[in-house]
Amino acid sequence: MSRSKAILLMVAASILWSFGGVFIKLLPWTSFAIAGLRSLVSATVVLIYLKGRIKRPSKHILLGTTAYTAMLILYVCATKATTAANAILLQYTAPIWLALISRIFLKEKIQRLDIMSIVTVFMGISIFFTANISVGQMFGNFLAILSGISLACVVLSLKHAKAEAEMQMIFWGNFATFIICLPLMGDVVITAHTVGSILFLGIFQLGISYIIYANAVKHVSSIDAILVPIIEPLFNPIWVIIFAHEAPSIQAVIGGIIVVMAIVARNILMTKQQKKKRLIEEELAILKS
Repeated sequence: MSRSKAILLMVAASILWSFGGVFIKLLPWTSFAIAGLRSLVSATVVLIYLKGRIKRPSKHILLGTTAYTAMLILYVCATKATTAANAILLQYTAPIWLALISRIFLKEKIQRLDIMSIVTVFMGISIFFTANISVGQMFGNFLAILSGISLACVVLSLKHAKAEAEMQMIFWGNFATFIICLPLMGDVVITAHTVGSILFLGIFQLGISYIIYANAVKHVSSIDAILVPIIEPLFNPIWVIIFAHEAPSIQAVIGGIIVVMAIVARNILMTKQQKKKRLIEEELAILKS
């Protein structure tokens, strides 16, 4: 698959993801009921895609499954506890956590650009917390940051997964989410609205979208794998404002702009650095030949 096609697929997945916030807000269920039943539907979609070929999870798949499960539950809980805009924008601090995880566990060097990005993103995060001083929203913001750390681990796991292992990871992650949430769901009111909403979330917003993303992620860099879907936090609050009438505070918008701009600027500058490095290597190769 070409990089351009992979990016287009990731854009499509991001648009599907962006509907998560508004459906989670409108569903009158607990966070665990939404997370669990959405994952049950999604696991069924992935099972059909795999034609029933489920394998016993390896150590690597178990690690990825744990991160994926944590991300799914934390994001739904965060969206219910704070504003949808805060939840999704704080989750997209993932590139910063990815850089830190790569440094700590993979011993990769952190460049000056990484340090500047990390400092800027933490400035944005601090604005989120000062904008929402209620205990509930602060707790929701904290859960959203944890979901961002989990997302970084998911991307790292998908990127380094063996052939076909990524879909096994997604299946087991959804299955584990359902099992964990099952005893915590509480009362689940069944109506045409709730059934339709959870089916959309499970089939399109989580199931098909992650099948698309998992197939595309191996054909782009780890940073691209997080930065291309930045479309999601841009569209997510818009759907929530239109359909759920929940608008973020001015301070939260400012914090979100800082986070997004820091991540986008980092990507642009890193791309320029990589192109410059490639050109130098090509020139040296020509000279040697």
